[in-house]
Amino acid sequence: MNTLKALTGVIAAMVLGGCATVTPVSGQFPPITPRQAQTGAENGKLVRWGGILIQAQPKAQETCFTVMALPLHQDGRPYLGRKKSDEGRFIACAPGFYDPALYAAGREL
Repeated sequence: MNTLKALTGVIAAMVLGGCATVTPVSGQFPPITPRQAQTGAENGKLVRWGGILIQAQPKAQETCFTVMALPLHQDGRPYLGRKKSDEGRFIACAPGFYDPALYAAGREL
């Protein structure tokens, strides 16, 4: 009987946890795509881009990522159903070494 109550409690917690909402990434970001940014008119604006990793390229002091841009969900993850949507590509660089084996082509960013 006690085992049944404990199991019911665990299952209820898992079900309720699965219904939790994801906190959206904070900040206000203009809806500029990488393709639109190529004109240079949007230089200096803070953007939030994401997509599918095409290549990770480690350098001496940083690692640069080539990304196929995709529209993002409110939580910041790319809409994977829109891989055919051509939002352009972009290169983002981060200080330090990021292992290309972990940051392999096809990974969401």
